Formats: sequence, C-alpha cells, structure tokens
Amino acid sequence: MIRDAAQAANAGARMVEFRLDRLTGSDALALTSGDDSRDTLLKRLADAALENDICAIATARPKWEDPGAGDVFAGAGRPGDSHASAEAREIEAMRTGVLCAASEAGFACIDVELDAAKAFRAEASPTRHAKTIVSSHNFEETEDMDTLRARIARMWATGVADVVKVAQMAHDAFDASNLLALLEEAAHSNQPMVALGMGPAGLCTRILAPVFGAAFTFAALDDASAAAPGQVSVDSMVNLYRTPKLSRSTSLFAVAGSPVGHSKSPLIHNSAFVSEGGVDAVYVALEIPKGRLEEFLESTMLGNKLSGLSVTIPHKEEALSLANVVHHVCASIGAANTLVRVDEGWYASNTDWVGVVDSVDASVDVASSSAFGGATVDVLGAGGAAKAAVYGALERGAQKVRVFNRTVSRAEELVAMIKDDRVEVGITLGDDANGGVLLNTTSVGMVPDTEASPVTDSSVLPSYRVVFDAVYTPRDTRLLKDAAAAGCSCAEGVDMFVSQAVLQYLKFTGKVDVGALTTLREQNGVQIVEELEPAGDAKVVTDAMKAALLSTL
Repeated sequence: MIRDAAQAANAGARMVEFRLDRLTGSDALALTSGDDSRDTLLKRLADAALENDICAIATARPKWEDPGAGDVFAGAGRPGDSHASAEAREIEAMRTGVLCAASEAGFACIDVELDAAKAFRAEASPTRHAKTIVSSHNFEETEDMDTLRARIARMWATGVADVVKVAQMAHDAFDASNLLALLEEAAHSNQPMVALGMGPAGLCTRILAPVFGAAFTFAALDDASAAAPGQVSVDSMVNLYRTPKLSRSTSLFAVAGSPVGHSKSPLIHNSAFVSEGGVDAVYVALEIPKGRLEEFLESTMLGNKLSGLSVTIPHKEEALSLANVVHHVCASIGAANTLVRVDEGWYASNTDWVGVVDSVDASVDVASSSAFGGATVDVLGAGGAAKAAVYGALERGAQKVRVFNRTVSRAEELVAMIKDDRVEVGITLGDDANGGVLLNTTSVGMVPDTEASPVTDSSVLPSYRVVFDAVYTPRDTRLLKDAAAAGCSCAEGVDMFVSQAVLQYLKFTGKVDVGALTTLREQNGVQIVEELEPAGDAKVVTDAMKAALLSTL
C-alpha cells in the first residue's frame, strides 16, 4: 500500500484511499491486534501519504455494507442488528476501534458507513483532526431521488459528517444524471458531497464530478486494481479526461448509445481536446436505452447541459427526429450520428457516410473517382449506419445497391425511403456481385462475440473486390479475417470511425460554423440546410487529427 501511495501521487492523485479491509498477512494481524502494532501500522500508512504530499483516507469496509469488501473484518455485524452474534458485534466493535485509531494516526479523512456513524461518534476522540466521510452504498441499483435525498439528510443528521458520499450502481445515463443532480443540489447548499455511479454506466459521474461541484472523486491506481466497478485509472482521469481541470464552464460532449461501454469515442475525442492545446471540453459515454434519447435530452439535468452528441446504435433515427435544423444529407439518409446544440435547438448531421466511402476507397488503389463507381454494392443491415452506407455508395456512383437484413421488412422500408431505382432488397448474398463492394453496418462480431460474422457462409466472399466492416472492436473482425483469406481488399471499421469522428470534432469545436448555415427549404417546421465543408486550415487540422487519432487505437 505504501508503494501504491507513491505511485498514485506520481500519477497526479491528490488523495489516496487505504482500504484497510484488504490488508493481508502480518499487516492484517497487526491491524486487528488492538495493541501498539495496530497504531504503528496506521501511522506508517498515514506518514507515507504525507511524504508524498497527498491526503490519506482510511476505509475499513465491512461485508455488511459491501459484499466485495476485503476479509479483514469478515463476520462483522451491522450495528443495531439484534440478530447479530456476540462474535459479530465484537468484530464490528474492533473495526470501529481501528477507524478511531486511524483518526488519531494522521489520516486526513475517515470513511464511516451511515449505519456505523453513531458508534464511531460515540467512540472517536472529539479532538481528532481527521475529517469524517459518512458513506452509503447500493451495489444493485440507483434508488429514486426522494429516497436518496432522505438518506443524505440522515447522513448529515448523524452530526459526525464533514463530507457525505453516496455510491449507487448505475444501469444507464438516467441513473448517472440523477447522481450528478444530487451533487449540484449539494453544491448549491454548500454541503460537501461525493456522488458516484458504480458500473460502466456510472463512469461519467466520476469524470464529471468537478463540473457539478463534488468534494472529490475516485479513480483506480490502474485498470487492474479498481476498488469498485466502473473505476477508471488515475492516469486516464488526469491525462485523458483532465478531470482536475474541469469546471462549471467546461463544455460537455458525449456519445449516446446502447451498448456503449465498448466505445472508443471518449478516447479519441478527449485525445483531440488535449492535442489541440487543452480545449476546455470533456467527452464521456452515456448508456441510453433504446427509444429514450429524447426523454434523456429533454428531462434530465445532464441532458440539458450537453453541447453536442455523437449518436450510435440504436438512436440514429430518433436523433434525426429531435432536430430543429437538419443538414440536407442527413435528411436524405434518414438518420443522424451528430447533434450540436444551436440557438434553434439541435442541429443534426451525418458524418457516417463520408467515413464509410472514404475508408473503402482508401483500402484499394483507385486510379480515378471511387471504388464504388459502376459497382454492385451489398449492404448488411437496415439501421442508421446502413442508410448512410447506401447514400454514400450512391453518391460515389454505384450501379446497384442491395440491402440485406434479417428482418426483410426493415430492408424494404429502407429501400422505400431512399427512393432511387438503383436500390433494391437483396435476395441472395454474393449472387451477381461481380467483384463489387460488401458493406457490413451491423454490430455482429463486436466485442464480446468476436467469433461471430454477419456472413455465415464465407464462400460468397470471393465475389467481392472490397469488404468493409463497421465494427472496430476488435479491429480485425471475423468477417475481415475471412475476407482477407478470400483475397478481398479489407476496409476496417477503425478507418471509418476515425474519419467520421474528425468531422464531428470539427463541428463540436466550431471549426465548421453550424451557425453559418444556408437554409434550402423548410419541411414540417424543420430547417433543411446546407453546410460548407471544412476549408483552409480546417482541412489541415482534419488530416493531422486523423493521423493522431489512428495512432491512439
């Protein structure tokens, strides 16, 4: 633990939590001895933090609060539990004694569970210098706001709290937003508070904590040593998300999807913010259930503070329906992957189609025009990405575009929406492909199901000159492996992902002026507009950013 404290300080941490419940061997024996060896150990740990110029938090989590806690205090009984055995009460009393001793040993803060706060207050020295964090955890769900507010009131009512900490398992962005809203309420009342969402969906609460007034936030020493689910490493927190530098004036961006935990969008967008000299912005992932994007953006505190969104599966069609101003290409495709907040509301555009066609053309030696020119193009999928792929293929001169989907009616709907005689519903994959292009826009083959392929019969692949897979985690998908073995040129999802992300980044940071739009027409109360492509220095930035982002993947 002493070595870990030094490593955390070197990585940029300003506080370190010592999980006393996870000590082992002779240290665990010393901690529970109740004699001078306990106090010597605690002072050694506290001094290690002081030597590294960081504050130390002492936590001795019992299993009655956290089933995943260490074994040092296994068997401790919850205070007030009339069914607890004499031994369980004795272990709990010993644990309280350890926390009290830590408060006298030089620790800056002591973490005490809500149900143990009364016992700690009765035993702790009234002249102790350590601050007390009264904490509460729920590893199953995020409770409703009224329940959480009532618990927070109880935590302050203990009379021992200098800071209150609420940690709840977050299952989606609604849960995360509620926890951040609690932080904002506490900040307005000048009540020091920490509110964390556990699990991948709660990661944004850790990153955005300073934006909403948290007393502090938590990170893991590294990816392998997370003390709670959903923690990010201190290195990423400090150098990628730049959490210590975030403030209420920081612009908030995000990727909205479900599932979204695999997304590398936060990695590349935050890397871009850093590379551009520290743009005061941060980008997080938001797990938003299907069909609830509008609800999130309109009814949650976090949704109302977003300046822009990257939109992925399954929200691209819904995103378009929310916009007050729509790029004409986006209107033609029928799906949006980018939302930028403007005075009129949301401005929707689509950068997917450029990413698809550019990555395909880059994968082959095209002497003139495009690999799509005069080709038969087979598209797998019928969602927002498929619509973008069809549009891009037509724009680059495809002779015929065939749409294949497990639910044929979805493919029929896409074909009817496009309204182009060159587009039809596919019947048999590979037939009459004539060395054309195969575009997979589905999520089949994505982590964790990496051995799956949307083309179950790989014998059809030699019919194509180029095979593109929108999946980028993993980079080398089953489909692309099979395509390479069949002699096809392969276009990776990584290339498409970076290409579309660069255009999004330019819109987010204002290098494409979404305010200088030419209205082409109005359609059902929505402005359909034309937008100039990046020019001059913006083009140079685009080329440089693509190279920089590719190097991070």
